Amino acid sequence: VAYAKTLDHIKEALHYWLSPGHAHDCIIVKIDPVPQGQVPVCVK
Repeated sequence: VAYAKTLDHIKEALHYWLSPGHAHDCIIVKIDPVPQGQVPVCVK
């Protein structure tokens, strides 16, 4: 989980972890950054 990762980097990580000899499943969570000065109050 990281705010700064691009979708291309996420796809590369997915390809790596699902390659033979690694994980069988992969869950990736991409979170949009919260604007400065705001606090998230709810996960939707």
